[in-house]
Amino acid sequence: MNYAIVPIVAYHNKDLKPNDKLLMGLITSLSLKNGYCSANNDYLATEMNVSKRTITTSLSNLRKLGFISIQYDKYHRKIYNNVWKPTSREIEDNFYTP
Repeated sequence: MNYAIVPIVAYHNKDLKPNDKLLMGLITSLSLKNGYCSANNDYLATEMNVSKRTITTSLSNLRKLGFISIQYDKYHRKIYNNVWKPTSREIEDNFYTP
């Protein structure tokens, strides 16, 4: 991943803390390929250089405010971005395959 995409509605939301906004950007970027983010809290914490507790708190806040939804299947968690769905063209533009 080369960058994070923070949806402008999240960027301007006064109820979100800076870590919430950064996590929103990370989730958005990790959702480009499949339409959802399947990263676990350990990975997200490592990428953001914060604790797992900080990730848990931020996920809870983003979910409470409706920015994300979380679904669980038998083996995985899927985090969906509720405010920005990339078009297929945006997905193609953001992936380079040599």
